[in-house]
Amino acid sequence: MKQSDFTSVGFFHFGTDHEHPIPALRSAIDEFKGRGGILKDALIVLPEGFNLKRYYGDDDDTANFDTAILDDLARASESAACAFVAGLIIADTPGVDPPYNSAYLIDGHQRIQLLARKTGEDHTVSGSPYRNYCNYTPHSSFKSEVVCYRGVVVAALV
Repeated sequence: MKQSDFTSVGFFHFGTDHEHPIPALRSAIDEFKGRGGILKDALIVLPEGFNLKRYYGDDDDTANFDTAILDDLARASESAACAFVAGLIIADTPGVDPPYNSAYLIDGHQRIQLLARKTGEDHTVSGSPYRNYCNYTPHSSFKSEVVCYRGVVVAALV
C-alpha cells in the first residue's frame, strides 16, 4: 500500500471577513506558518459557500458566483504548497441561476476537479421578504466523485 503524499489534513474556519475570502485565507495561512505550522503537502478543507463574499445566511442577493475563485484558490494552493477541498457556489454551468453548490479538489493549476454537487435545499428562503430563492440551485440527482489522489481517497459530500 502506497503511503499518502499528504502530510496532514485540516480545515479553515471562516468565521469573519466574509467579504474577502482569499485575503482571509492567506492571512490564516500566514498566521499558521508564523506559529511554526507547516502546510507543505497538507489538504485543507474550505467551507461551503466560501466564495460568496458575504455571510452564507445573509438575506440579500449580493452573492459573488464568479468562477475566478478557482484560479485564486489555485494560486493560493501553489503559494502555500498545499491542496484544498473547497465548497463553492459558482456559475460553472450555463443557464443555472443561482448556480449549483459544489465541492472542488484544487491542487494548484495542475488539478481542479469537481467532486460533488449538493441535491438538498438549504432552506435559506424561509419567508425572507428580501429574497425568493436560496443560495444555490439543488442538483437534480446525486453527484459525487471519489478520486484517488496523492495516495489517498478524496471525496466530498455537500
